Amino acid sequence: MIYHPRRSFLRRVLFAALLLCGTADADAQVFDLPTVVETLASDEHAGRLAGSGGERLATDFLAAQLQRVGARPAFEDRAWFQAVPLAEPLVGEGRNVAGVLAATNSRADAPIVLLSAHHDHLGDGRLVGSSARMGEVGRVHRGADDNASGVAVCLRTAERLAARPDRDFDVLVVFFTAEETDRQGARRFVQHPPVALDRIVLAINFDQVGRLGESLGFEVASPVPQSRLTDDIDAASELVGLPLEPSPGLIRRTDAGILQTAGVPVLALHTGTHQDTHRPTDTPDLIDYAGMERIAAFAASTTIHRLPADSH
Repeated sequence: MIYHPRRSFLRRVLFAALLLCGTADADAQVFDLPTVVETLASDEHAGRLAGSGGERLATDFLAAQLQRVGARPAFEDRAWFQAVPLAEPLVGEGRNVAGVLAATNSRADAPIVLLSAHHDHLGDGRLVGSSARMGEVGRVHRGADDNASGVAVCLRTAERLAARPDRDFDVLVVFFTAEETDRQGARRFVQHPPVALDRIVLAINFDQVGRLGESLGFEVASPVPQSRLTDDIDAASELVGLPLEPSPGLIRRTDAGILQTAGVPVLALHTGTHQDTHRPTDTPDLIDYAGMERIAAFAASTTIHRLPADSH
């Protein structure tokens, strides 16, 4: 069943005004979504298998993008990267990437909104989770939807929040490695977090959000009563005209589940699996970039007005 948000003209006007006041002008946008997706899904990054040279190049690219939006390195010793020792079938180390956009009031104890997406994929598919069909085995799995799309929407959402003039919360942007192999990057992150996890008032996780149909799949989990969070999601959905469809089990299947287990309130978003998931045919030409812009607008507007105030 598709969830259609409640109708309220005055509420819509209020949230529209708030969003417009805090959103970068379209002509001044830092990121071009097709460029981000095409870069991550390129031959150079070779499917972004965790621990590979392609992943290392991709994480260098992501650190540069976080710097472009004005973030500072999030990890110890002002590092962009967190090393993640990898378990079989992978070898070596993967890298989480993270940056922080400080609150405009520079409060040291400001609440945090966490934006996350996994950057890894399957390489050529011979080690991890491929659904390649006959004739596709050994070809690069580009992972345009899974999950270059999530990374791009995460960056666009961060850009929208960075432009908000009176933002009284920090924005922590994290790109996890090794989601495709038991969410190893997210596990490492919650074991060695760069911030106190109890400062995080909401984590929004983007996983496979590049093919928006009639509605956006979502699931919410919070250790506190959800009524106010539900109201924010409702209003944000109404604002951008984006119907939502509950997706039970989504959190458990994604990095959001690791954050939830650590006690972080989470909102998980996705646009669904399809015939190209985990195949070499998951390519940038099939991505709905206009839909991704709508999802970023929804995610940014979800943080408006109530959530940070609840944490004070």
